[in-house]
Amino acid sequence: MQSLLSKYKLFVFDWDNTLVSTNFLINVAHLFKPRYIKYSRMPSHQASIGQAKPVKIDEKVLEAESKIYSKLFDIYLMFFKPKPKPYAKDVLRLLKSAGKKLAVFSDGKGYRVIREARLQGLLNYFDLILSADMVNAYKPNPAPILALAERFHVSREELLYVGDMVIDIATARSAGVDVCAIADGLSSYTALKQARPTYLLGSLESLFRLLEKQKD
Repeated sequence: MQSLLSKYKLFVFDWDNTLVSTNFLINVAHLFKPRYIKYSRMPSHQASIGQAKPVKIDEKVLEAESKIYSKLFDIYLMFFKPKPKPYAKDVLRLLKSAGKKLAVFSDGKGYRVIREARLQGLLNYFDLILSADMVNAYKPNPAPILALAERFHVSREELLYVGDMVIDIATARSAGVDVCAIADGLSSYTALKQARPTYLLGSLESLFRLLEKQKD
């Protein structure tokens, strides 16, 4: 497998339950799982995400679900404050030290994500934070991911999206970019594996260990 550090110039992260823990809603997450995606088969989960196209995506349904889910998070976060997930800062620090560009694309409200990033000491790691409400484009709409690639002057092959949900994989597929699924968030390992991401890891610690090994 080619080194992630040598292959990608821009790392784009989902926010909720990828970099920060908002575990209260995990128990109801199954109500909002994308249920209308079917993917063509790929030789392996390491294959390029661009080699497989969605067979059927009901984008209107997925966008509606994503908007509802985002609103639920906003209500939840009025009462509970999330914390950075274990090894989140380690991953961001390592990537930044390696000279990589870092961004966030989240369906969460932009003002909330920026505020949380500042309060948790994560804001300075990112070159840009982009939210769906800023551009009125919710997952799996590929427009925000493509806009980030254009903004940082990188090709689709040089961008890696990191998320914890099946809809994150669908978003990456729609944009034609690679995706690293982290299986300690809202979507189960089984669901993520069935969606066939480019890379599938159990936690941010696993991602950190992999990057650390590749850096050496």
